[in-house]
Amino acid sequence: MSKTKKNILRGIFLFVLICFFFPFVTVSCQNKEIETLNGINMVTGKKIDTGYGTEKIKPQKFAILALIVAVAGLAITFVKFNKSSLVSAASGLLGFMLILLQRHDISGQIEENEYVTVDYKIGFYLLLLSFLAAAIYSAYLFILESTSVPDTTSNTINASGAKKKFCTKCGAENSGGNAFCIKCGEKMEI
Repeated sequence: MSKTKKNILRGIFLFVLICFFFPFVTVSCQNKEIETLNGINMVTGKKIDTGYGTEKIKPQKFAILALIVAVAGLAITFVKFNKSSLVSAASGLLGFMLILLQRHDISGQIEENEYVTVDYKIGFYLLLLSFLAAAIYSAYLFILESTSVPDTTSNTINASGAKKKFCTKCGAENSGGNAFCIKCGEKMEI
């Protein structure tokens, strides 16, 4: 994967993390706005003044898991291994599903109290879309990696004067005497 494509993916996951600091939900009671919470408040929990006392909003399990997935997705972009774009795609898709589950969980909690309403803000929607963008872009990169066929018919000479051999699976250049690819371990053709 090219450095530019990897940097774009890193940027998407970094944006996912930044979205946790944007306004996520506004909690209202009898149409009076009580508090606006960001994604970090959803992860850590927060005490809010309702006007009738202090309420503790507990840390939300799906928000915690989504933050962990976002950090892991970003970390994966710095690690070089085979199929890393597939793991990044899975991270993006998992994060997307966790945010949808978080919304469903909040809706279930709100149904218990007829006076409380929740309005979802820009941070929620940006987080949802950026997780989806990470999943789609990573899947696109995986497809590019899977379908790219290296030129294994080349009879070029490397700097030491030996004939270059290329792996038929990953396209990595190997020295002429290798029995297995130095990058992916595939058996080299003779």
